[in-house]
Amino acid sequence: MKIEKFVKRSPIVPILICSRNFEAALIAAIGDGGFSISEGLILATLFFEERACRPSEIAKSLRISRSQMSQTLRRLENHEWIRRELSHESARSINLFLTAKGKKVALKSIAAFEHLNQKVEKQLGDTSFEFLNKALGKLLPL
Repeated sequence: MKIEKFVKRSPIVPILICSRNFEAALIAAIGDGGFSISEGLILATLFFEERACRPSEIAKSLRISRSQMSQTLRRLENHEWIRRELSHESARSINLFLTAKGKKVALKSIAAFEHLNQKVEKQLGDTSFEFLNKALGKLLPL
């Protein structure tokens, strides 16, 4: 097809395909058909922070829009993986916490992310893996 010439010279399409493949692997590892990379990253963030986190600070760290964050948190709450509480410092602020159920899913998602990282590193080798990581990091501001 004519599109193949464009696809071969564009890194965007392989990045998008890899993203879909990674999401499918994460869904398979968690065992929930509605699971997303964003959900896994939010759960992992709460697990690693080991403290109450505000939605805005997680959204900023993960580069997630306010609307996507709101939708994702609603799904996580519906699964009973997180709970929201009003902040003691400010009644206008909400804190997020992992539930016991959420900790189990967070551990599964962290393991799935680590497994994917290992597969990518094995496929590319150490030098190419580091180069890819740095190159993609430069693209994040786009």
